[in-house]
Amino acid sequence: MQTIINEAGSSLVKTKNTGVSDQKLEAAVKTYILAKEDVSFTLEEIKAITNWNTNKTSKGVVPFYEVEVLEANSVEPTIANKRFRDVKTKDGIKGVTYTHELSAVAYSALKTYDGTEDYTRIFRVTTENEILCEVQEDGTLKGEPITSFIVGLREDATDEAPAMAKVYIKFKEYDVSVIKPDFDANEFEGIYDVQLELGAVSATSIKFSAKSWGKNVENLTSANVVLKDASGSVHASTFVPYDSDSGLYELTGTGFADNFTLDIDGVQTVGTVQYESTGAQTITGI
Repeated sequence: MQTIINEAGSSLVKTKNTGVSDQKLEAAVKTYILAKEDVSFTLEEIKAITNWNTNKTSKGVVPFYEVEVLEANSVEPTIANKRFRDVKTKDGIKGVTYTHELSAVAYSALKTYDGTEDYTRIFRVTTENEILCEVQEDGTLKGEPITSFIVGLREDATDEAPAMAKVYIKFKEYDVSVIKPDFDANEFEGIYDVQLELGAVSATSIKFSAKSWGKNVENLTSANVVLKDASGSVHASTFVPYDSDSGLYELTGTGFADNFTLDIDGVQTVGTVQYESTGAQTITGI
């Protein structure tokens, strides 16, 4: 029998029997995190932000947006009313519909997970910073199991409401557990896309900008970027930090040539934010 953990409230309660003098009820869902099937935590691990960041970097988990409207879309069990008793002929299916206020860019990202088969579980986070999950037979914690994740159409903004889209989720049968993490899980954001743009280039200098959501990323370091020659080998260079006047970074060195590439080196953590490039920039015109 699986253990159910309930940390909604101030104390840890492992529920087995029905005798409960003080029921601790979880709050409403505020946001959620999709997870791959192989992502699991111990009770200690799930409470630490470092473990979540590791899984985010590897794309094991993907945080999403705040939920503006919550609706149940469960399918009730089918009951046959017999003369002397009722008979359940089909199990019910738990489901929810979440409405998000989304920009065109955010919706485009969300839509890529429509009908996903890679992400089979979901960690939902409540307004009281509780993480909803499922305890496995071995005692580890995984997200709640889902059978479908469908993204609806993005509805245009009106005078009364911003642009919105609905997400329809159905769950497998499971027992929910409630965990109180040591960090604010509602502030756990997804990876930010960064667009690199080349400025002036020469055999000794490569200037470039980095933008995310239309704003300059100003705190990249030498460890975050990589310059490769035409063969794909890393080429040595000296990193010059962001210049607020020009809005540019610079790499200096020797032997820079056409068909070199400049890129963010995988998923990079910069401060409290993680960035990933939308694509390497190829050097031309030297």
